[in-house]
Amino acid sequence: MRAQGLAWLIALIALPWLLGFTTASASNVEGLYRVEITTDGLVIVSFNVSVSPGLNPVPLPVEPVEATIETVVNGVSVPPLYVNGTLYIASESVGSAFVTYTGKISVTGGVVSFNVSGSGAVELVVPPNVILLSLPQSISSYEVLGNGTLVIVFQGPAVVEFTLREILGTPTATSPSAAPTAPSTTGASQGSPTSAQTTSTQTGGIPAIAKPLAAGFLAAFAVAVAMLYLRRRGRPGPEEAERPLTEADRLILKALEEAGGEALQSELQRMTGLPKTTLWRRLRRLEEAGYVELRREGKVNRVKLLRKPG
Repeated sequence: MRAQGLAWLIALIALPWLLGFTTASASNVEGLYRVEITTDGLVIVSFNVSVSPGLNPVPLPVEPVEATIETVVNGVSVPPLYVNGTLYIASESVGSAFVTYTGKISVTGGVVSFNVSGSGAVELVVPPNVILLSLPQSISSYEVLGNGTLVIVFQGPAVVEFTLREILGTPTATSPSAAPTAPSTTGASQGSPTSAQTTSTQTGGIPAIAKPLAAGFLAAFAVAVAMLYLRRRGRPGPEEAERPLTEADRLILKALEEAGGEALQSELQRMTGLPKTTLWRRLRRLEEAGYVELRREGKVNRVKLLRKPG
């Protein structure tokens, strides 16, 4: 354990120097962490965070499923670097990053749970078909939206437990296989006091002594790829530009046209009714295809219509 910890420490100190980066101080989250429980029981986390030149360590409120982490720095998609429990975001300048991922959950007898760590402010979004079995202790506000969605704002840390209406009252739903999980993207949180069963395991033929070296190499490779992405500035390829517009894309473009050609991202969300994460992803695709332009104004995004769909 000591050798592994020392290897990680050396890797984290050496990588920024070798690749021309400096390690910035811990980044500040802009606003709230948004933790949304979906209707099928997944946990989606998203938030904006301010970044400085270099590698920015970013605290995550919920342990992530690593393969699902997406980071966008100043409007440019950048490969995430998740090392030893910490997310690092590479940036060439001062700006803002958007982070979204699927959180790890633990499932026991039809009860789904996840841990919220740290002391940050969290906005928990709960759809009508999700029944909370436990509540955070430090709730500062709550609201029930018109469609029955519950929105709770609280301070971490906390353990959130819930079940779905389909599971509640079903005598046979006593195994993790009956829970609303995606086997390929979810797992039990390590060290969780509520995790009676483990839903993900690690296998492989790498000797234990080689794991720190292999992980250090992968981390170096990830940072190098991040630098290449930053240099490219996210120029769209021909296959991206030719991708057909979705119904959500056309809804966004129509709302922009009706708003006079530009609007704040928050205004677009109200006009379209799209979830925040979905709207951001579609705006990024539209920007890459040349339909819109995203501009940062303080802590908000302004969207400008560049061309109408054919």
